[in-house]
Amino acid sequence: MRGNRRVRNVTERPENSLIGRTRLLDEVAVALETARWVELYGPMGIGKTALLAAQAVQAHRGGRRVIRLAPQPGDRRLPYAGLVDLLAQLGPDRLELLSAPQATVAEAIMRRVPAPRPGWDELSVRSAIAELLVERHSRDATLIIVDDAQWLDDPTADVLGAVLRQLPGLRMITARRNSEPPHDPGPIRIAVPPLGVEDISTLLAGRGLRHRHSGRVHALSGGNPAIAIELGQALRQANAARPSHPLYPLELPEALRHRIGEWLAGISDEARETLLAAALCRAPSLTLLRRAGCLRADEHLRETGRAGLSYVDASGRIGFPAAAVPVVLRESTPWTTQARLHAALAEAADDEVDVVRHLGLSTATLDSRLADRLESATTLCRLRGLTALAAELGLLAAEHTPYSQAKIGLDRLVRAVTDAQTAGSLELTQHAAELVINRSPDPAQRVRARMALLDLAGQALQDFEDTFAKASAEAENNPLLLAEVNLMAANRYNLCEGNPQRARELAIAAAALATQGGDRVMEANALTMQARMERVLGDPGAALTVERARIVFGTGEPEDLAASPHFQAVRFDLFDDRLAAARGELVRMLAGAESGGALGNRLNAMRTLVEVYARGGECAKAVALATEAMDVCVTYGVSPGPMLYVQALAEAAGGSFENARDCALRGLAASEEEHDVVFTSRNAYALGVVQLHTGQVLEAATTLKRVAKLEAQQMVGDPSVLHWHSELATAMIGTGELAEAETLLEQTLDRAVALNRSVVVLEMRRAQAYLDAAYGRFEDSVESLVELADRFDERGLPIECGRTLMLLGNVRRRQRRKAGARSALLRAQSIFERTGAAPWITLVRTELTRLDASRTPSTQTAHTLTDTERRLAELVAGGMSNSEAAAALSVSVKTIEAMLTRIYRKLGLRSRAQLAASLREWPTPR
Repeated sequence: MRGNRRVRNVTERPENSLIGRTRLLDEVAVALETARWVELYGPMGIGKTALLAAQAVQAHRGGRRVIRLAPQPGDRRLPYAGLVDLLAQLGPDRLELLSAPQATVAEAIMRRVPAPRPGWDELSVRSAIAELLVERHSRDATLIIVDDAQWLDDPTADVLGAVLRQLPGLRMITARRNSEPPHDPGPIRIAVPPLGVEDISTLLAGRGLRHRHSGRVHALSGGNPAIAIELGQALRQANAARPSHPLYPLELPEALRHRIGEWLAGISDEARETLLAAALCRAPSLTLLRRAGCLRADEHLRETGRAGLSYVDASGRIGFPAAAVPVVLRESTPWTTQARLHAALAEAADDEVDVVRHLGLSTATLDSRLADRLESATTLCRLRGLTALAAELGLLAAEHTPYSQAKIGLDRLVRAVTDAQTAGSLELTQHAAELVINRSPDPAQRVRARMALLDLAGQALQDFEDTFAKASAEAENNPLLLAEVNLMAANRYNLCEGNPQRARELAIAAAALATQGGDRVMEANALTMQARMERVLGDPGAALTVERARIVFGTGEPEDLAASPHFQAVRFDLFDDRLAAARGELVRMLAGAESGGALGNRLNAMRTLVEVYARGGECAKAVALATEAMDVCVTYGVSPGPMLYVQALAEAAGGSFENARDCALRGLAASEEEHDVVFTSRNAYALGVVQLHTGQVLEAATTLKRVAKLEAQQMVGDPSVLHWHSELATAMIGTGELAEAETLLEQTLDRAVALNRSVVVLEMRRAQAYLDAAYGRFEDSVESLVELADRFDERGLPIECGRTLMLLGNVRRRQRRKAGARSALLRAQSIFERTGAAPWITLVRTELTRLDASRTPSTQTAHTLTDTERRLAELVAGGMSNSEAAAALSVSVKTIEAMLTRIYRKLGLRSRAQLAASLREWPTPR
């Protein structure tokens, strides 16, 4: 068996790409050089082996000899088993260098000669191993790696520890599964932490995992990469069976069950039962387990904690790092054992909800009294805002309802659907909805169950054609049901088809059906959808339609916030930059949603409030709320595209452009996965803006041209819905596409004036000022920018004001008016510092540094060029032809020719040779 063990070549790349481990790798490398012995610890699958492999590769590239030991469980009982592996890797040539006594020791360890009768001479063993590990020309050329060090035999461990102390240049890195310290206190011990949600999402890219499922996988795996990969493979297989379906149940694969089973096999039977009792509780604690008869709970949970299966916080609450562990525990335990523990926990619980839950799970009998008690508990849960628990208990109540009360049981299932939908629980909603669809003879109940599934599909409505078809057929003779189906279909046409015109038609039809059915709330919601689409299409009547919807709705709080006229009016305020009014309403709406409303209401209020904060320069609030909202999305498996978009906006305002770029890229991928054309466009816009602000002008132009194409395909006629027009114009000016930029400016400005979109007008005028500067009309540009900065400030848009001042500073610098440039940049810096606009503070400080550097004539000349013009000048001076430069910059040859003409004019040059000579005098660009 030992001869078949594979020892990895140290030059192999680790199978795990070490996503999310960069800082940890650096920490390990520093500790290894400082302390010479580092030990990694963590549960199985956490990534210790991958980290060891990375260290091996790094050491090998640095010229070190690497010896890697991977002891197995049986080796623990075999003295010197580890040294046998070590000597085998060193090879016979190395052994020949030993003196006769040391060679005899080595031969005896390898069982080639009999061991000495008096026993081993420990000093001889240490001396032999030390001699073997010393290079003649370098005393620090060996790294010993021991994976699964908990299985290393004690004699080998003793020898390695002694040799490590003897050879100052020797390094050793070990890894073990649990947190128990080794017998030698020598190493620096570093825990390998779980991966975060973003890292898990990246790890599973290309494995069939949608971005919206990363939260589910992270929760089940606890951030354990090996478990996450197993789950990703299961998702890929499920996706192959039901292509693109976002709500398929996530079954734990057999390989994962086996892996966790091995994990559980490492603890005692008594500890396993205590852990199972905790897994059966809603909120397990040491106190509860003791009351339920687990008298050694403290001892058992210390054991399971060392194995990485559980943890206990300071208050005695018990948790599971990986949610898959309690799932496997429950599924691998006989129902009779679970029923016994549930009965004991029911006796120990001190809350009616927990008591009745355990009672319901402790028996399989049909019992009307128990079912009634469970039903009463659902009411209590709703009052507490625990709608997911209400759904769980409602399902239990229906399960215990006798057949003679079938209608009561069905009503309980219907309420469970509503509770699960309100809670945003995909699994509970699907379970309850499918029971209603399969059991109910009432088309209305079946349609509303299907609508609940469509609601939780989020942005992925493209995947539910069959559900739409069945709902439409079942709703055929009921105007209110048809109205509901039409509204959902309108949403699908807008999000997935990019057809707001068809969505508007369906909304109008839904309003008529709601009027026919006498449901004023449904009518108001339909009118609201109509108004949304009219705004998108650029219909000036959108504001009147939403006001009509508000009148129809009347007073009271809406159950579905996003569908309500009140919320849409706030969205219109955001589009028109009436931020103070929008902020006040959204804060009120969010407070209401957090006090017990539906998850969707909370997320919609949060998302829009983030946009308001970011737009209005409340940068810290924007970043904090966006982070909180994204955590909620991940926890509940909500479509992440919309929230990643606003998180990108928040990060671009007050976080970092790097984070904003990452959010936009992930949001773009998530939206494309779900065929959500609306947020594909918006995330691409966020990406393009970040590219523009970080100097990637060509990339920004490409990205924003895609946005323009997407928006045209979606028939978006109102430039205030997404402010891409001025950003694209700015990018095209930067790439030298001046005529195209001028055309876009004229068309958009005319449309903005016609619709009275005053802030869009300001943005387009700012881009026009940039165009004026590109044409050399500096005074016109400066005059406009001075006015526009004040106008943005008056409108309560500090970041836009600061951007305008930065552009003013740029134009002043190109005029060689350094004092004016500095004044504008310092004013911008003051605004950004006051609002906490961190990425903008960095940009403006860079511009100020750049300004200070522009002292020599050659420097000043270079700074009259735009960044893209300078890039082209460098390419051409380096020998590229016009066509080659056009290919490199992804523009037309005609654009290159026009840009070169401007460069020659600005620099007073006539030839490429003169340009190359001038370039040698330029300073290094930022």
